[in-house]
Amino acid sequence: MSQATSPGSITWANGAAIGVLVVDDEPVVAEQLAQGLAAHGLRTGFVHNATDALARLDADPGIGVVVTDIRMPGGDGLGLAQKILSQRPASAAVEVIIITGHATIDDATAAVRTGVADFLRKPFRLAEAVQAVTKAMARVVAHRAQASERAAVSDRLASMEQERAALLERMRELGERLAAQSAPAAATAAIERDMAAISHALRTPLIAISGGAELLAHGGLSPTHEAEYHDMLRGGVQRVVQAVELVEELHRMERPTTGEAPAAVPLAAVLRAAVEAARPMADAKRLRFGAAPVLPELSAGGIPSRLRRAVEQCVVAAVDWCAEGGDVLAQLERHEEAGAAWALVTLLAGPADGLEPPPPGIALPVTGSAHARTQESLHFAIARRIAEQHGGRLTSWNGGPGRMAIRLALRL
Repeated sequence: MSQATSPGSITWANGAAIGVLVVDDEPVVAEQLAQGLAAHGLRTGFVHNATDALARLDADPGIGVVVTDIRMPGGDGLGLAQKILSQRPASAAVEVIIITGHATIDDATAAVRTGVADFLRKPFRLAEAVQAVTKAMARVVAHRAQASERAAVSDRLASMEQERAALLERMRELGERLAAQSAPAAATAAIERDMAAISHALRTPLIAISGGAELLAHGGLSPTHEAEYHDMLRGGVQRVVQAVELVEELHRMERPTTGEAPAAVPLAAVLRAAVEAARPMADAKRLRFGAAPVLPELSAGGIPSRLRRAVEQCVVAAVDWCAEGGDVLAQLERHEEAGAAWALVTLLAGPADGLEPPPPGIALPVTGSAHARTQESLHFAIARRIAEQHGGRLTSWNGGPGRMAIRLALRL
């Protein structure tokens, strides 16, 4: 046999070399071909019949290519190829190369139908065998890698589906807890209002999870698109997890605080701190975002941690609602109404340079438009619950397409 350029060993992702198994009933032929392939850096072995070949394949999953003679007593090469190619999963794919000296048309047709990768016609040069084997190895690597990726995607989808089911169960339990607290009509209305916010917070990410999972399950996506859908699934799961955490916080707001006494809360400082905390979120959406240059020094009485949380949630709700590239402005002002003094924390959101001042007063009229409904987020629900506990109000206003305002009114 003539010499060929050495391809070196071909390995799997884990570094293990792919094996080549030579099958020929003539011991000298089998050994010489195996040694010739080994001399070119390939991991090889040889057996002399189909039964031993199948046993060796079962014992060594690293074998990726079988080179077999077409005529052997006790089981020919085509029969061996059919058993190998019909029984092995894609994750353990094997390519078969047939050695033939007098192949008939019927043999060739049967080989093609069986899925044989290539033929080596006697007499052949070692260079031809090396070339056929290395090409087959490359195909085996690709087939097994694709099978591994499909299995990994399937596992990820199964895990996400389990996580989604667990999250839905938690939401059902939380809904039952909220419902169990209802008594008077006002409480029932508050629960229905909160459940609407919960439904809205979950619906969008769950649709993304379901849609992305379905597209991945059907396969056929390019690596770029597959990566995009993986990001969609991860983002959807993160949004659902965030929603569950907010629902749990909403539930905790029903409990009285312990160990924290009411105090005067400086709203200007609280608002500035909330704006800075939300700045990374605003930067990610390329928003022009900040507080008004001048904020009056106003203080509202109440539980400090809860009032700070109410202001934070108002700011986050406005940033979350605003479209990318828009403006969000935080304001604070004093207002007299019905013989009482109020501190008004107002968040304006809209297109760039498109902010509009809302109507004056402690309560902004809520329209029935879709724009107003999108403002009723879980952030909004938590802030509203805190405001009502402190004798205040939280309302929203739809100022037209792409514009909104949230106003937190607290007694001074």
